[in-house]
Amino acid sequence: MNRRPSPALAVTVSGKALSVESRARARATEWGLAFIPRKRKAPLGPLVGTAAQALLVFGKEFVSLWDEHGELRWSPSLARPRVKRLDAGVVEDGLVRTCGFRPGESVLDCTMGFGWDALVAARAVGPSGRVVGIESSLPIFALAQEGLASYKIGAQSCRVEPVHGKAGGFLATAATRSFDVVL
Repeated sequence: MNRRPSPALAVTVSGKALSVESRARARATEWGLAFIPRKRKAPLGPLVGTAAQALLVFGKEFVSLWDEHGELRWSPSLARPRVKRLDAGVVEDGLVRTCGFRPGESVLDCTMGFGWDALVAARAVGPSGRVVGIESSLPIFALAQEGLASYKIGAQSCRVEPVHGKAGGFLATAATRSFDVVL
């Protein structure tokens, strides 16, 4: 009997958060991934490695990545204290100093990762600015997209716009001078 190999990545919901299933299904479709249904409080462990090598698990207030090594959740990490320092008027942040961000500028972060530098740039360019972050890894992009969307930003920041793809392809289609700063 030939067994079909499990996909590298799929989407499911927390066994305690079946109410987010429609959102999780929509994201799975958007990302081109399989959706794995779960019953209430069904264990996640047996799905990892059999249903998929890794799972993006939607909870009520989070999305996490599960694989055979454990769980990874998005957090603002060190971006939070860096933004707080900018809010306090301290502009000693290396990224801000090096890039010389000004309010209203547009910034392209070509290696967004979890979006930490993008969050700092969003605060530095302010609500009239724009920050677009590109991430090529779908699992990292998915965590960042969901985390950034749910993150409470201050009134002095713009939202980060995550884009899944490769920076070279994005830059090839972008209009000339469409960004003031490219990271």
